Amino acid sequence: MNATNVVINAKDSAEIASNITANNNVNITAGNGVTFTESANTASNQGTAVNVGIGAGATINVETGVAVPHVNGSVGVNKTDNASSTATGANVAAGNDIKINANNGDVNLHGTNLVSNNSVEVEGNKVNTSGAISSVNEKNLTVNVNGSYASGKPNGGINAKGKNEANVTNTANTIQSDNVVITTGSPTGLSVNNTTINGNNVAYYYDDSKAPATNRYTYRSRQPSYAKRRLRY
Repeated sequence: MNATNVVINAKDSAEIASNITANNNVNITAGNGVTFTESANTASNQGTAVNVGIGAGATINVETGVAVPHVNGSVGVNKTDNASSTATGANVAAGNDIKINANNGDVNLHGTNLVSNNSVEVEGNKVNTSGAISSVNEKNLTVNVNGSYASGKPNGGINAKGKNEANVTNTANTIQSDNVVITTGSPTGLSVNNTTINGNNVAYYYDDSKAPATNRYTYRSRQPSYAKRRLRY
């Protein structure tokens, strides 16, 4: 999405998994939450269940590694499932300002970069940032049967070797602007994981008007509930 100005208004929630570029401003407003998710390039190769017969009436099921009696001879069977996912983070870029307002909902930035020349403002009950996730999963089952089975009494044995691997890589987010302001509905409403925040002026506030009515804070009864209170970041 590329335009001079980008304006997105959602009555309920907004879910975005694309790049947004504006020469001037990006404004995203939703009544109940804004979620940015990384897109994923996926590839998978799944081996199917294999039944191998040996001798008269003998079968090995690769899924379970069970040998049905009466085996004469030997067999080696390999079954592999591979799956990989390469995450591609979303980029939101603006020449001037980026404003994201989820009202009483949450803002979730998963694998999302926010970059502007002037300011980035993010408001919601909770603001959660996390890096994009790339994963590689490999499941490998090897079954070797040697010996002779007769009437269910083995003269040999079954050797089963299994391997189960999962590799996960998190790619860091970046929030970068001259001024960065994040406002949540509670003092503990900001969750930052694998995220770099760069700015000459970085401020984190809580504003209990952003919280659902049942969860609003009343630390200062004389102060209007909508007043922003700056926290150290």
